[in-house]
Amino acid sequence: MSEDLEKHFGSIGLIKIDKKTSLPKIWIYKDKQTGEGKGEATVTYDDEAAASAAIEWFNGKLNFKIKNVFLQLPIIYLNLYMNK
Repeated sequence: MSEDLEKHFGSIGLIKIDKKTSLPKIWIYKDKQTGEGKGEATVTYDDEAAASAAIEWFNGKLNFKIKNVFLQLPIIYLNLYMNK
């Protein structure tokens, strides 16, 4: 799932790279009991303009919708749910 988010959200702007892991700063929140994704993620962009553009462009597209968004630019906290 992280790779899917990186592919889709990375197409609109550069996702910040974590200095410790050298991976894109995408965090998928998981249930502690089951390890399953909760439908929430955090994507951190390198700049605020890319974060704002991603929200505007991707909401309601692809195979998920952004249900709730909390912005502390350039970080986007997403509550995602699958389209059926």
